[in-house]
Amino acid sequence: MSDTLIAWQGPDGLALTVPADGVLPEDAAAAVVPKDAPRIILPRSALPNAWDFLSAWDFDEKTGARVNIARARDVHRDRIRAARAPALRAADVDFIRAIESSDDEARAAVAARRQALRDLPASPEIEAAGTLADLRAFWPSELLGPSPYAA
Repeated sequence: MSDTLIAWQGPDGLALTVPADGVLPEDAAAAVVPKDAPRIILPRSALPNAWDFLSAWDFDEKTGARVNIARARDVHRDRIRAARAPALRAADVDFIRAIESSDDEARAAVAARRQALRDLPASPEIEAAGTLADLRAFWPSELLGPSPYAA
């Protein structure tokens, strides 16, 4: 696989094209990229080291791509929502069990956990995050389980 990429402004944002083996990047760009679309040919290593936030990238005529931190926050919120769904289902079961056993203390603890899970996407830490490292650092594993960003 080629180490060279073509980054270009597609109709819906950043588009990346990898030339086929043996095809010159200029020829691939001529075949794939619309003539009036801004583009840049660059090594893969020049792109942000943030493939886990690829959907938050914007086209940049000088560097090929840059991370849009506002969209990265939305990507992170979506990951939190996906991770909390099974945790909320499990909490619902725990809540019903607490009701069935008339355990008011357990019911209150589960209700607090459910509320904490519901509040996670609106956490001020997400909006305050100025970098991807800040976003990756905010993953309450005690509520959501292991971080998807862990190495």
